[in-house]
Amino acid sequence: MKNRRLGMTLIYTCVTMVALLGISSLAVDFGRVQLVKTQLRDAADAAARYGAMGLATSNSTAISNAVAAGSQNSVNGSTLSVLTSDVVLGKWSTSTGFTATTTNPNAVQVTAYQVAARGTAVPLLFAQVVGQSTCDVKAVSIAVYTAPNPSYGFVGTGSINASSGMTVDSYNPSSGYSAGSAGTSVLMGSNGNVNLNGPLTLNGSLSSYGGGSSNWLTKNGAVTIAGTTSTLSSQLSYPAASAGSAATTNNNGIMPASFYNGGNVNVTSGTYDVPSGTYYLQSLSISSGATLICEGAVKLYVNGNITISGASIQASLPSDCNIYNVSSAGVNLTNSTVQAEIYASQSPFNCNGSQLYGSGIFTSMSISGTSGLHYDGSLGSAAGGNGVVSIVK
Repeated sequence: MKNRRLGMTLIYTCVTMVALLGISSLAVDFGRVQLVKTQLRDAADAAARYGAMGLATSNSTAISNAVAAGSQNSVNGSTLSVLTSDVVLGKWSTSTGFTATTTNPNAVQVTAYQVAARGTAVPLLFAQVVGQSTCDVKAVSIAVYTAPNPSYGFVGTGSINASSGMTVDSYNPSSGYSAGSAGTSVLMGSNGNVNLNGPLTLNGSLSSYGGGSSNWLTKNGAVTIAGTTSTLSSQLSYPAASAGSAATTNNNGIMPASFYNGGNVNVTSGTYDVPSGTYYLQSLSISSGATLICEGAVKLYVNGNITISGASIQASLPSDCNIYNVSSAGVNLTNSTVQAEIYASQSPFNCNGSQLYGSGIFTSMSISGTSGLHYDGSLGSAAGGNGVVSIVK
């Protein structure tokens, strides 16, 4: 009887050991597989990104770029092998996803493998006890290439209406603005109608989708356009501004208490320095000769009205003052001077007798009085810059 009990104990011990080895496999081998998956995913992302950039040149460049970038990665201690067959060109859209095609592709799909068929499957240690010595792993990444738009200095996506002595030009902020030496590298754009009532001067170029019609431009009086006018084949698109983490994590605590109250900035007199930082505001109002001076890089996210009347915002460079309107409330400048990049793709812009140095993106633009829009030429060329590559899978 005693020997029988010892025999049963031995059987239970063996079964328990197998179970423990299986659990060890889950803990150790599973961890190794997950690490390899992460490495493969990073490698596939890098290959897809570099491949997508190559689409600007040719299909063959996109494929060779992806192969070269993928093969520069190390996975599980060995160099990853990416073959041309692992790279697929295609079209991506949010509605249909990825469709393989070599006709005007805008996306590159890369699959990175560690599989037994290539002799690089992930080796398993404890799982060998239960007959599993390797594990096939792969990762798929898709990168989309968006061709560059020209760098628009001032945009009213819905419409642009201007009159009464408006001047639009460009300048180099490092040497300051001078009307006599102003440049012509500025580009204005819209998706709707553009109405220009002179006298006014656009020392640059003008483009519009015009609602799909070529009859989008109306000129009355003395209107001078130094550059070209062109009809766009597709609409300009600018995403809504978002404060992101700035809505909760910001530098509001160091905003001067003399004009900051409950997220609202209301400056009615004096000159104040705004320390470098990121701020989230419910409104921004500067008036009656008051001046805000941006000390270093300042980002202002405003979830409400922006009104500057008989006042000014100053910065060493327009790029040092970034103003984002994250609502559909308006941006209103009256008899004021502002040095800033303003991104208000959901908001209308009303400018009366004011000077804006920098750039501006709005839903519509209404300019009157002797106003000036002076584009910071260091922000980009009207010829466009680099395309944008984004990972979608």
